[in-house]
Amino acid sequence: MEQKATDFNIEKVNPVNQNNVKKNNIKKYYCIQCGVFSTTKNAEAVRDSLKSYGTPFIVEKESKFKVILGIYNEEEYKAISKKLNSSEIQNVKVTYEIPEDNLCSKEIAEIFNANLKVLNKFIDPKVKAVKTENLKKWVNSLEEVKKEEKNFKILSSMKEYVKKYPGELNRENLEEYCKFMYKCIDSVN
Repeated sequence: MEQKATDFNIEKVNPVNQNNVKKNNIKKYYCIQCGVFSTTKNAEAVRDSLKSYGTPFIVEKESKFKVILGIYNEEEYKAISKKLNSSEIQNVKVTYEIPEDNLCSKEIAEIFNANLKVLNKFIDPKVKAVKTENLKKWVNSLEEVKKEEKNFKILSSMKEYVKKYPGELNRENLEEYCKFMYKCIDSVN
């Protein structure tokens, strides 16, 4: 049975404010990379072969084309990695860490986490679309961050990007959304 658009449950997102910023707290995310190629043709072939496992996408970096299956929290990573390994699909885990030592980094981590929850709903083939109204309201409600904070530009671009989401995300544009989130996490320092 095909599902209609599912709602994003904002109650499952951690609250973000200056009071819950903790020194030495680090959020970890895991990217599954399934190859690096010198041509788009080879990268596209691998990407297309992975569609039954998630939402693969291609990013170009330093004249190479990386095939990324997705970005996950630890639990999701373990489950998908197990499937890939049992199918003998080569993959490499790339770990990204976002230290939550200031409000800016905390908001980046939580926006990223919320987006992963939305994007990874599409792992279920029955999900055709996810409503974004609650996510956009939540992002609009976040505290203002000082422009001087490290990674402020990344946070601002993430907030603006989410605000421009259509009322429903669907499978048609998933690769674009995934590429944007990858670019953000790859830029955090």
